[in-house]
Amino acid sequence: MIDKKWIEGLQTNNHEVIGALYQEHKSAFIAFLGRYPLSEAERQEIFHDSLMVLKKQAIRGQLQKVRHSLKTYLYAIGKHKAIDMLKKNARYPIWADDDLPDVQEDDYSTNEEPNERQTQIQVAFEKLGKSCKKVLTMFYLQGLSITEIKRVGGYENENTVRAQKSRCLKSLKDLITKLNK
Repeated sequence: MIDKKWIEGLQTNNHEVIGALYQEHKSAFIAFLGRYPLSEAERQEIFHDSLMVLKKQAIRGQLQKVRHSLKTYLYAIGKHKAIDMLKKNARYPIWADDDLPDVQEDDYSTNEEPNERQTQIQVAFEKLGKSCKKVLTMFYLQGLSITEIKRVGGYENENTVRAQKSRCLKSLKDLITKLNK
């Protein structure tokens, strides 16, 4: 349940409450979004958008029904906004699973051993050619746009980058499928 003081502060546009929310959650929220191939500016935009969603829901009286903590609910909003942004910009990996449960920041640790699917992706990725590794790394891990990849990678035009990325993803998917046989 979300504490009533937060809900009332959001409903009344109480600047002290909103400032406290901002200060309390911004750094950890931005760090949480670090698991997605987003720029720092995109993470900050998602944080602001998520706070606005929270505020609108408070005004509409929808937060009283929430059974999670404010932090968990805010992070869930952010997670969905991040995925939406990645899909919109065609940067969401084809192997990503939308059916994953929401993960709280405390449950996420970079020290954990990779699961079977992650290991398959790593093994398949290592079997890709140098140019495929380069394009997929720039796009998905570094978060570069098609235009930026064209410039940095020395490609002729953006269509060449798109075609290369598409071929590489197909190759990666085929390699993963072979590993599962």
